[in-house]
Amino acid sequence: MELLSRARYAIDPSRHEAFSIFTAEALAMGTPAIVSKEVAENLEAQAKPFIKDLVIIERVPIETWSGVLLTYIEELYNVKEEAVKSKSDGKRYPRVNSTGSDTVRMLRLWL
Repeated sequence: MELLSRARYAIDPSRHEAFSIFTAEALAMGTPAIVSKEVAENLEAQAKPFIKDLVIIERVPIETWSGVLLTYIEELYNVKEEAVKSKSDGKRYPRVNSTGSDTVRMLRLWL
């Protein structure tokens, strides 16, 4: 990971990869990527033309896993999240702003 974070570019010319974890990790660390148009499309990235069938991606909206789960929970159970500041450690934690189900409350505690 350290080597990838110091690289000038991450290069992934694959045209048959559904989602490039390598490219997503590089972009998350701030390393631009030279990829096929297919990889850029699968990452939903705004890309600049490079050469022939390759493009350059500098940033991509990659959500954290906990963010994805919270969005899924909100949509699945139709609840609204409200962040609250903990008195003990000062960190912000999500809180269900409705009666919600026990499942939603348990998942939010887990996250």
